Amino acid sequence: MLNKAEKQYYQESYPELKPFIDQVDAGSVKFLMDHVVVLPLEHSFHILKAYFEKPTIREQNLFIRKLKKSIFSKVPTFVENINFYSIDIRKWATYQSRSFSKLANEFPYTYTGKSRTKSPYIDKEKERKSLYKIMSSYTKELNVEPPEPDGQQTLEGCIQRLQCPEWWARRIRKSLKQAREYTAITLGRVSKGKDIYCSNPTVKDRELDKLRNEKFLKDKYVVNEEGEVLSLFEISQSTIANPVNRRADLMTRASGFEKMADEDGYQGVFVTITCPSKYHNNYSKSGKPNPNWGGYTPRESQEYLNSIWRKIRAQLKRDKITMFGIRVTEPQHDGTPHWHILVFIRPTDIKRFSEIIAHYALMEDGDEKGAAENRYDIKVIDKTKGRATGYLAKYVSKNIDGVELETGSYDEPIKTTVRHVEAWASCWSIRQFQQQGGASASVYRELRRARHEQAPDSPFEAAGAAADTGNWAEYNRAMGNIDTPRKDHKLKLDYEVKFDTDTGEISTTRYDGDIRKKLIGVKAGDQRLKTRHHVWRPLPKGAG
Repeated sequence: MLNKAEKQYYQESYPELKPFIDQVDAGSVKFLMDHVVVLPLEHSFHILKAYFEKPTIREQNLFIRKLKKSIFSKVPTFVENINFYSIDIRKWATYQSRSFSKLANEFPYTYTGKSRTKSPYIDKEKERKSLYKIMSSYTKELNVEPPEPDGQQTLEGCIQRLQCPEWWARRIRKSLKQAREYTAITLGRVSKGKDIYCSNPTVKDRELDKLRNEKFLKDKYVVNEEGEVLSLFEISQSTIANPVNRRADLMTRASGFEKMADEDGYQGVFVTITCPSKYHNNYSKSGKPNPNWGGYTPRESQEYLNSIWRKIRAQLKRDKITMFGIRVTEPQHDGTPHWHILVFIRPTDIKRFSEIIAHYALMEDGDEKGAAENRYDIKVIDKTKGRATGYLAKYVSKNIDGVELETGSYDEPIKTTVRHVEAWASCWSIRQFQQQGGASASVYRELRRARHEQAPDSPFEAAGAAADTGNWAEYNRAMGNIDTPRKDHKLKLDYEVKFDTDTGEISTTRYDGDIRKKLIGVKAGDQRLKTRHHVWRPLPKGAG
């Protein structure tokens, strides 16, 4: 134990030690605090509490070492302290971007073969692919997920991102934020009896971010060619960024799908899919740690659910089973996501649909205790007891604004549910709602912006009239049958080339060099319907 002078010194040097000062071992205190100070300071009390609950010094030191290793496995390898400051992030980001720029600049010549002689790449495309492969591999070695070429990101764009300090800063900042929340999960702080769904510090950080963002939007003004001035906040409130609009939009689509199902003889089915035991940190009833927990984050759990849903959809397509509806992702008490999906399918397909769900939901660890009872649930909706959208409504509400609800899933106040769920989704970049099948919601929203009724023979008339009255079912029919592939729908979004307002030159994207395009309306083949009539320009600061 510490003597009086040592106690005073350590309490002054490490205020977080004060509640535990009488339990501190003189021989291991430096080792302990060298670990604690680089872990999230907002969780230091609970880290130390868990440490001193271990019965022996050996177990205490093994605990703190294992905890540090676990937390730092979630951040880039060059991070030495989770308690980041903006200057640290800028320093790390600048260093990494310069390192990758140096690699790119030197790459036209590379060492090949046993002779270690320099050989130039002649094929430009092969050169860029080889460069990206090396960059990507090195990025993974740094424990950072590299950008990947896909439909939205080009190969060259990925190379440019890895040379950009802003790209690195965003990645570093996100991983550190998630590491702080992961610390709370690892300590068992995220649970029904403690901080439900998401830790209190993360909720507070998210609310501060939202206040800063709101202030930014309120301070920025734009003006159109008619002299109308609006703040960015006013504009945002008219979109689905506004929770009221978001909830109404989702319920309109769900109700529309149900109307189509009733008219066409489809059956409503409510499906719930959860993760295997190893994805859960603790038990909901007792709050005790789950010995099977594999150290997974909510983001990794969401990736598991995404993977099995892709397999389910692929099998449904192979079996020619049509499905449409709405999916909701929400956290369980410990932050582990699970899915609720309201789908509509033909009654003759229900048996096969249920077999497919069961097969893929139990594919991983399907033989563990309770898997068959807890991993999935399928309810065929009895319309005599209520409408299908009634099943969905409470899940939509409690994951947006809590309207018409008093408590959440675990009897917590609904205000707590809304705050913690929103912070959870933001922290882990989890998409909470997703439409399954049906026509484009973006085209629907654009048609609702249209100012005038269309001529009877216009390709926009039927879909536009349905959208104008909020009739999602008729809008879908006007776009094509429910099983018509999206690419074959009658209407699509329409864009035009965006020009730089200062130079008049064609504007291109920062990384990929693609021509920037701005949404102006919808189109049907060569025919176009303009839904965005104003050109908005930013006002100088103070002019609003």
